Amino acid sequence: MGHQFLSTEWITSVMAVRDEYATRIPEVEVPSLRVNLQVTGVPEDVAADGVVLAHADTGGAGLVLNVGPLADPDLTVTLDYQTAYDLLVTQKPNAALGAFLTGRIRLTGDLERLVATTGFDPAAIPQLLSGLGVTGSSTLADIDPLAAEIGGRIRALTA
Repeated sequence: MGHQFLSTEWITSVMAVRDEYATRIPEVEVPSLRVNLQVTGVPEDVAADGVVLAHADTGGAGLVLNVGPLADPDLTVTLDYQTAYDLLVTQKPNAALGAFLTGRIRLTGDLERLVATTGFDPAAIPQLLSGLGVTGSSTLADIDPLAAEIGGRIRALTA
């Protein structure tokens, strides 16, 4: 039986999948960034205040993803529940484009550091997705078989 998206049980199960695949995921060099993630519009039975907080930290050895916020992050990424679901469960990378364009994904904090360390430019997302062969109906499975396998596991544990 699956768990409701972003519930404590769902997060624990997804982290177990992450740990299981840790040695199979290729090492990718990433810039050092500390990012808080804030998902809004979360159903009350998942988060009483409607918000789930998590973080990503690439400042140490590899990428660390966990629940709860970091003190003094470089950036905060705020997105709504449905957009988070589209990105994490249905794994539609093109959902990011529409979400940026309509303000459902917002970046706050040291945006100059983001651009300087990653070269990230939200305006370049359409070109990036197109270069990866991503179309309106694409999922990560179309790009990477391992991502497809992991995505299948995540969908299976999501109610």
